[in-house]
Amino acid sequence: SKIGVVIHADHFSESATDDTYIRWNNYYEYEFSQIRHIDFYVAATEVQKNLLAEQFKKYKNVSPRIETIPVGSVDELKYPKNDRRKHSLITASRLANEKHVDWVVQAVIKAREVVPDITLDIYGKGKEEERLTKIISEHKAQDYIRLKGHCDLKEVYQEYEAYISGSTSEGFGLSVLEAIAAGLPVVGFDVRYGNQTFIADGRNGYLIPWKESIESGEAVDGLKDRLIRLFSEADMDAFHEMSYEIAEKYLTTEVEKRCNLILLTDDYSRESKLLHESLTAAGLDIKAITIDGDGFLPDGVCSIYDIAVGMDESDPTGRPLYFNEVTVPDYWEISSDNRAGKVHEYNVQRATIYYALPRHKRFIRIVEWKDASGYVRLSEHYDKHGNLFAKTAFNSKGQKVNRTWFSKDGIETVNENYVTGSVIYTRDGKDHVFRDKTGFITYVLKEAGFGESIFYINSLSYPLFASLRLKREK
Repeated sequence: SKIGVVIHADHFSESATDDTYIRWNNYYEYEFSQIRHIDFYVAATEVQKNLLAEQFKKYKNVSPRIETIPVGSVDELKYPKNDRRKHSLITASRLANEKHVDWVVQAVIKAREVVPDITLDIYGKGKEEERLTKIISEHKAQDYIRLKGHCDLKEVYQEYEAYISGSTSEGFGLSVLEAIAAGLPVVGFDVRYGNQTFIADGRNGYLIPWKESIESGEAVDGLKDRLIRLFSEADMDAFHEMSYEIAEKYLTTEVEKRCNLILLTDDYSRESKLLHESLTAAGLDIKAITIDGDGFLPDGVCSIYDIAVGMDESDPTGRPLYFNEVTVPDYWEISSDNRAGKVHEYNVQRATIYYALPRHKRFIRIVEWKDASGYVRLSEHYDKHGNLFAKTAFNSKGQKVNRTWFSKDGIETVNENYVTGSVIYTRDGKDHVFRDKTGFITYVLKEAGFGESIFYINSLSYPLFASLRLKREK
């Protein structure tokens, strides 16, 4: 099994860190002290991943595996149906002290002296609501600063021209991501890690220099100055486009490609099944893929060949074939017991029928056809939906020569030569030739969108070879 640690907050204290010592966050101090027992760490942003890697190297002289898995994504980019309201701002968060919405309110009040039609809508609820209401009232700002409460913002962000954040601690910043996915430029502090991920300073917004000792007046003036610059100097069309460009990387379809966890095994043996169940029980959403499948893999598990021929996406209708549904010439006899079935031409056995487990149900898994001398010359492979998905050819000595896999429509798609080790894969009418099976496996995984996945393996054979080749080709 593998042990991983997910980091969901700032992992160290900057004020208590110097060139020779780092003060880790108490939540992670133990996990960071056990590096030799931890297989990987997971950060929510590349910014945090890179910083953590630098700190491990600097303070501990180690380079552990660190992966980036965003804690959120957006299903689509949102575009306005009508013109955006000019000089309109939105912010969305808990109305809590650490979000510093009061700084945002005061900055907008000050900016209005230069941008007279500026407006701000505040979405969210919290303990600071009463205090914010008082600030707005004292400055007679009710006409242009409004508290909107809770609201589904999926179709709201794109009505505004920009987003503003007063938060000084954003491990990721889901609301900021949603804002740039609607094309909004963002004004916020240069704090780890969300703002640094989603705001390209001077290109889709502005990052305000930040230090822990900053006075509230300095913070408010920083926000105010950037708002004025945004609405008086910035190329808003270019800023909108840059926000969309950054957000594209966080579309759900793109994140899923980077965040897939794959258990890659030779087959779905008892050991593989136990490992898969253990990882799932640990809370990992992990997909199991086998190199070789027998057609009776559990639901949710598929083989490389299933993916290659499209069986993993086919409609799972149909039922397994019973032993007596084998097609045989007239007057040939099919017999069976709970171990296997047999096909006889008079007194000569011409085929053996192997059952899927449990055998007493007598579902066909493989039919091995023999020549007159009793050597196996052809085997037919059936799946749990009754499809003939592969055929294996044998030479006159009963040795495997090649195997062909078929699509659900019966089209030859993959041909593996057991003599040369080469594989021919026909995709979109074009033949792709691979000198070895590892090349074929790697190609199929990449084409299926799994090239950036995190792989778990339990074999030093093809699963290891393929995962290493994928890593080299990143």
